[in-house]
Amino acid sequence: MKLFFTPKEIMHITSISYKQLEYWDRTDLVKSTVENSSKKSRVYNFEDLLLIYIINYLRTDHPKKFSVQSLRKRIQTLRELLNGLGDEIVGSTVIFDKKSVFVTTGKLLMSDKDKESYVILEVSELMSKVSNVKG
Repeated sequence: MKLFFTPKEIMHITSISYKQLEYWDRTDLVKSTVENSSKKSRVYNFEDLLLIYIINYLRTDHPKKFSVQSLRKRIQTLRELLNGLGDEIVGSTVIFDKKSVFVTTGKLLMSDKDKESYVILEVSELMSKVSNVKG
């Protein structure tokens, strides 16, 4: 899957501001991995979009649970996990708790931790937003 997104498309899909996107890029939280030297502008791939979407989701819906500082290490780990998925990324589910990040392409996640709360984000939710913009 080779989907590329401009900052304008990223802002439309994720509802973040250009200033926020620029800040995350400047502080290396999420940098665009695709260089568009002919236009000298940033272009993001689907993994970048997914990371931006996840950061925004966690910061908006779970602000007390996840600070940007606490996300930095997990975002790097998540990027490494996603690199190995290829096209299976679309059917994956990303799960966060305060200390870990999990990626599953199946329907079952088991844990030996009782009473642990997880934030579960299905990538298919993001794909429906992408389809609305790219369709």
